Amino acid sequence: MLSEHDIDDLAKKAITEWDIPGLGLAIVHNGKPLRVCGYGTKKRGSPDPVTEKTVFQIASLTKAFTAATVGMLVEEGKLEWEKPIKDYLPSFQLKDQYASHEMTLRDLLSHRTGLPGTSKECWRLWYHTGRSTEDLIQRLQYVDPAYSFRSHYSYNNMAYVVVSKVVEKVSGMPWTQFCEKRIFAPLGMSRTNLSYHFLTHDSNVASAHLIRSLQERPIPWENWECMAAAGGINSSATDMAAWLLYCLSSPKALTDALKPQTLMEPEGFLDPIIGITWPIYAHEQKFVSYGFGWGMYSLGGKAVFFHFGMVDGIQSFLAIVPEEQLGIAILTNQAPHQGAVCLTNELLDRFLHCPSIAWHEKGHAAMAEMNRSLETQKAMRQEIKHRREPTLPLEAYLGTYEHPAYGTLCIALDNGQLTITLWTQEKGALKAYDEDTFEVHQIPSAAMWTLSFEKSEDKKQIQALKIPDLGVFVKKTSL
Repeated sequence: MLSEHDIDDLAKKAITEWDIPGLGLAIVHNGKPLRVCGYGTKKRGSPDPVTEKTVFQIASLTKAFTAATVGMLVEEGKLEWEKPIKDYLPSFQLKDQYASHEMTLRDLLSHRTGLPGTSKECWRLWYHTGRSTEDLIQRLQYVDPAYSFRSHYSYNNMAYVVVSKVVEKVSGMPWTQFCEKRIFAPLGMSRTNLSYHFLTHDSNVASAHLIRSLQERPIPWENWECMAAAGGINSSATDMAAWLLYCLSSPKALTDALKPQTLMEPEGFLDPIIGITWPIYAHEQKFVSYGFGWGMYSLGGKAVFFHFGMVDGIQSFLAIVPEEQLGIAILTNQAPHQGAVCLTNELLDRFLHCPSIAWHEKGHAAMAEMNRSLETQKAMRQEIKHRREPTLPLEAYLGTYEHPAYGTLCIALDNGQLTITLWTQEKGALKAYDEDTFEVHQIPSAAMWTLSFEKSEDKKQIQALKIPDLGVFVKKTSL
């Protein structure tokens, strides 16, 4: 059994190794809290400490809560796993007509919808757009599928947003209210909520931080209220301990959630470069499955259920081992890093008596390899830059271009330089790459983008532009 001193040493080591400002930790074992506390500070450079009551955004750890709300309604006979979503939401529509009519709760919760995953920039639909939940769901009918229906694991937050609307329709109350009434209140999770207002007004909240090399000062919290069921919960170490104990109590609401539904293929949510870090997150296990809001693998012959979450400046990790009655939740106020998962892996190894592994060293090595791969890719692109000049005068590329799902972008000319303004109002520059293909510069989230313009049949006019993974934006107006 690990002592409190041992746990504290491991947590403090993780903070130091990864330069994390603050960390909230909840460990439960054999039906009771073992260690619930905070480490570090709520804001980098501030003396204000993280406590067990400090609230963090928990990001995609929210998904297990969403699965639980569905499980409760299934248990009550109000929902069915295999019933088409259209039976609950008649207006539900995807671009794939077969998927539109056959999609079920099981498909949505296990990410086998065919919709593009995070590795294919599915987040462009909602990230910094200010769109309502209803608008986002309506736009799904224009999103090109990345895979055929039920053929591939593809992690898409919108799947859980659709699920929340089903819960709302059947229960007669907003999903957020259902969560508060059926989970937070009964479990005594008094500091847990789905409110952005709470983050900005409560005095005991962990500020969000990017890694120090990107920015020293805290950044604003992401507002997830339109995507609440995918990643909108805010919670503390104390409250997460209550959630862990509930998950380990064999509740009927989680019976189906903790069953494998699909193979958790890393390319379904991590691009090839970031995918280098996947073995760390999967505890170097070769086969990982996904259920409803839970990843799962076998460690020492025992099933481990886990999930991680990340939004700008916030990162979290959770794992439970039912056979050992063990639960671990780690909340941090910085991203990206490997500290939370490395700490979780260390704790799992100690509790399950697995061979000791230098997880932090492995994490740093994976990050270094990822950075080398990124530099190699940049160098390869540099080699062919300006291979051929644009085929038309720069003025021919100017105009507004529209995609019915993602929105409208604008290509303009400023002092002889092509500029691009996205539907999020992010603005950057376009630089010649090869003929009618241009690189995007000065927009961090689109640093690896190349835009390919499509010409009319006579090759004299631009009709559209194509962005990899997102699709074709049709030219609407010229400037």
